[in-house]
Amino acid sequence: VNAVDSNYNRNDNEISTLQVYTNSDSYDDLPLAYQEAGLIGGQATFYMTLFTASTSHVIIASDGDRSNEPPLLNLGIGQSDVFTIASSAPVTMQVLLASETAKPGKPPYYPDFAGGRAGNIQIQTAGTTFYATVRAVDKYWNLINNEASSVRLDTLDPYDIHPDTTGLS
Repeated sequence: VNAVDSNYNRNDNEISTLQVYTNSDSYDDLPLAYQEAGLIGGQATFYMTLFTASTSHVIIASDGDRSNEPPLLNLGIGQSDVFTIASSAPVTMQVLLASETAKPGKPPYYPDFAGGRAGNIQIQTAGTTFYATVRAVDKYWNLINNEASSVRLDTLDPYDIHPDTTGLS
């Protein structure tokens, strides 16, 4: 992150404290939802890890008002260009029941199967059909769009009717 003037020339004298955050990944690794560092020679470097695959991530820098010292300049807010975080390699299939929704990037991560989802599993009635959604995902629960494996659902109920094997789409 660089402190710049209105013509985008770096101001090497700026020593404000900056905050960096993203509003596009609520599961990033930033403590307190932002990172804070002081500018040295008009610039600062921040490291962060994003976990949610998306084509619309943006990183935002702000001089904020959490610092006790006022900035030398009114730096306001700056942001990166929009960038993409792609899903990583497929590692498992996620099975979501009718009352659950996918939450890509939500911990805990694979192999703990509790992550990547929201919603409470509803009680189902014997003899009544309900659906399950199967998704090929990476270890952060991001969908693998180009996966075409075949899927078969089995249960421990000796009297259920297993659906046909089908491809992921």
